[in-house]
Amino acid sequence: MIETAEEAKGTTASEPPASRACFLIARSSSRMIRLLPRRLCEWGGDRVADAAFLTSRRYRANSRANLRQVVGPEVSADRVRLLARQAFRTSVHNMIDLLRFQGPDAVTLDQLAGADRPDWSILDCALAQGRGVVLVTAHLGAFDGLGRVLAASGYRLTVVVGRTLTRAIFDAAVALRRALGVEVVEASPTGVRRMIASLRRGECVGFPADRDFFHNGVPVEFFGRRTSLPSGAVRLAREAGAPIVAAYLRRAGAGFDLTLEGPFVVPRTADRRADVAAGMDAIVASLTRAVAATPGQWAVFQPVWPGAGTDGRRCGSSS
Repeated sequence: MIETAEEAKGTTASEPPASRACFLIARSSSRMIRLLPRRLCEWGGDRVADAAFLTSRRYRANSRANLRQVVGPEVSADRVRLLARQAFRTSVHNMIDLLRFQGPDAVTLDQLAGADRPDWSILDCALAQGRGVVLVTAHLGAFDGLGRVLAASGYRLTVVVGRTLTRAIFDAAVALRRALGVEVVEASPTGVRRMIASLRRGECVGFPADRDFFHNGVPVEFFGRRTSLPSGAVRLAREAGAPIVAAYLRRAGAGFDLTLEGPFVVPRTADRRADVAAGMDAIVASLTRAVAATPGQWAVFQPVWPGAGTDGRRCGSSS
């Protein structure tokens, strides 16, 4: 794990000095956080999140606009504000967990997934087809912990990520995720080839599907409004013949609740566009159910729908 000197060196020796510095800071923070009581970390995380909510005007407005679309115009502005505040807290707790889950003495699977072990039959049946599994998820709940749960249960997972942070911070975050037992690749031709290789080995590959970071997705209707969402998971599943399983790890009191949905297979006919649209319809339906169930755990701070106002409402809305 990340605690060994050999792996720490191997992870950072070839990286730029700034990336190495960020990684070392993250490793030191991980050690400190694991020494602190969990409740103290959670209390401190809430205070940090509340401060960020009050000072980060743009992200606060984006979160409120996204959540307004999710809950609808009939929900009060105070309720939407509360949900956005919860989303900030979810995001900070995810950062804390990413540090806290490190090391050989990290949180066990029972602590991560709650008292009851998750039912892996959905994933096992999908993997039994021999073509790997494409996992789709959202920036919902403890999404970084999902990789830890899978790795601790013996599943091999490769996750595609897009770099939206500085290179140094991104590299440090990737190193932390790899220390959880998750292989991380960037959204690039090389990354796609590595994911294809993972599927051919009968492993899982994972995609966050709830935000079109690179503005190259396909048009969909999400919570009753047109936007675009990334289609990489559907296209890869179609080409590889791999089933898709949706997976969400939500926070539930002092524990976590794992939900697995599916599997479903993307059609492969002569009409590629129609096949992709059918696959996207299934993913959007799953995302809608997941986000609607716990909107305060949806930690997305960039506009998901175009044309959102800066006050947390749609442009032209009087709600």
